[in-house]
Amino acid sequence: MKEPCSRTHWTGCPPISVARSHAIELEKAKADLAKCLKILDGGLEGKSFLLGDYSLADTHLQGFVGWISSMDVDLTPFPKVTGWLQRCSERPAIANLMAG
Repeated sequence: MKEPCSRTHWTGCPPISVARSHAIELEKAKADLAKCLKILDGGLEGKSFLLGDYSLADTHLQGFVGWISSMDVDLTPFPKVTGWLQRCSERPAIANLMAG
């Protein structure tokens, strides 16, 4: 059976079924991201940085994880990630860059 037209359909908003589908996909993406952050959190066990000492790997991944943290993604379940992100942000070159 076809979904009946709604007023929002004519205003440019997606029909309810499409909006629901997008919400489901968003939740799946957040779950996938949480799995990746859990792996990163485990990989930081006992280390200050990804390879022990600060490296290019930290610089690269810090930009990505920093971007994620600026979105609606809660990093608090990953304390090693948040600590690592803070340590990366305190590096002189990154601190100067962020200061503008």
